[in-house]
Amino acid sequence: MTRVHFVYPHEEKISCPHAIGRKTAERLRARGYEVVQYEWNETRALEPGPDDVLLGYNPLFLEAWEDGGSLGDIVVPRADAKLALDTLLDLEEPLGRGVWVHDATNNNVVRRYEIPEVAPPGDEDRFDVRAFGPFLVIRSKAPERTAEAFLRDTVKVQLLGKELGISDADINYPTALVALNRLETRN
Repeated sequence: MTRVHFVYPHEEKISCPHAIGRKTAERLRARGYEVVQYEWNETRALEPGPDDVLLGYNPLFLEAWEDGGSLGDIVVPRADAKLALDTLLDLEEPLGRGVWVHDATNNNVVRRYEIPEVAPPGDEDRFDVRAFGPFLVIRSKAPERTAEAFLRDTVKVQLLGKELGISDADINYPTALVALNRLETRN
């Protein structure tokens, strides 16, 4: 059973974001996932296993990672093409498996609290895809060999996000395209 560490408000309130946190956790449990919930102001440590999924409020994960938390070795900046490319080029290859998370909680998408489990068209066999309420986690089945391969997959994943109406993809897609173009002009 996959364990999901879910950092999101979930008090017994009918207002958002608490209702989103409670309903998402309920749906995850109904699908058979073990869900460990955290409020975003909690001080207890997240202790994920190697196959666990981390979902929640992005700034918290970034802060935990910056403070030395064990959330993975590589985080690629998503809103700055130069920083994204510089980060990727400083890494040893192969890079490891790519992981992308689409978050539909901030959108006015038709199915706001549930997102379909879909991979980038034509690449269904190259990605593991899981939906957790409004979150779509896409993970490459094989390690990303190069910065170029990671950026090409990022473009595909973010294009899918745009097609699904995920607002973060409106930032992430052009960032990946610009970083890929900068990489290609270097070569």
